[in-house]
Amino acid sequence: MENKIKIIQNFLKTKEMILVDNPEEVFDLLEENYSFNFAEYEANLLIGKEKVFLITDFLLYPMVKNLKNINILKGDTVEYLKNGKIFLKEWIQVLKSENITRVGLVNISLSVFLKDFITFKFITPSKTLGSIKTDKELLKIKNILKRMNEIFENVEKFLKKGIKDIELRNYIDILIYRDGFKRYLPTYVGFNPKTIYPTLNGDILKNNQIVLIDIGIMKDGAGFSLSKTFTSVKISKSKENFLKIVKDGIEVLLSGLLKNDSIKESENAYRNYLKSHNLDSMSMEYGFSYLSCAGSGEVNTFITERKVKDGEIFKLTSSVFLPSKYGARFEKLYIKNKNNYEEIL
Repeated sequence: MENKIKIIQNFLKTKEMILVDNPEEVFDLLEENYSFNFAEYEANLLIGKEKVFLITDFLLYPMVKNLKNINILKGDTVEYLKNGKIFLKEWIQVLKSENITRVGLVNISLSVFLKDFITFKFITPSKTLGSIKTDKELLKIKNILKRMNEIFENVEKFLKKGIKDIELRNYIDILIYRDGFKRYLPTYVGFNPKTIYPTLNGDILKNNQIVLIDIGIMKDGAGFSLSKTFTSVKISKSKENFLKIVKDGIEVLLSGLLKNDSIKESENAYRNYLKSHNLDSMSMEYGFSYLSCAGSGEVNTFITERKVKDGEIFKLTSSVFLPSKYGARFEKLYIKNKNNYEEIL
């Protein structure tokens, strides 16, 4: 697949530029092997027909200053804070120096700051093309998924009666940070009623409890999260049946796709399946989502007519939460390979 920035430039006219203000999408478009906690750094990208400008905050600048074929600007911290944490000074500087008249915005609300230019809404290839990965990107994803599977396998060793949710979270984080991996998102651990929104408050694992774990890992510029549900040593028959229903939801979603690659049919089949178990009102999440760049995974609703294309990577999610009782979420990654759907790794 052609470089994402080149794809944008092919559609731009001479006096046009695109402004990407989300740091995660910025580095996805640059296709560099950077894994940052994007909540701590700020980076914007201005893409023109011929030139590309990267604007970064003071802390990030030393890490990216040697990027090739990119004009890199260190943002003015005082102006950045004065302008409400946007690089307005640098945007105007670049746009005027390049004689730009039209600016495409991923975040159209920024148009209020660019009244001297014609602005228009622009959807970045991070979303439109992000679901199809190069062989190099796919290897990174498989590497992360392999680490996730190793962690999930080790988690069962720690699920002993009496362990605290905080202890379990700490064990998981130690496993994540080995070999240069980092946390992409905070690690979530929840027992029974806390499975619906995992929070750490020293809960102690008891018999007959469901445990939900959600981990996010990143390395070499790729990152995503995945959830899995476990149980304590002894579990009731009713909870076993509940978990089987939720877990089988993945197969229902997949069977819907196998008919004619229809996301709508997949989601509808899943909703009907939950309805048959009187659980349709207990699941608020979509079953299908693309594994796009970190933070911009495009989620398709069950009313979309979109079909899955060859080479696209996506996540299937089956989740049910019974308020004040317990819940479960199971997720798997797949890739569309011609007429088949392959579970990755």
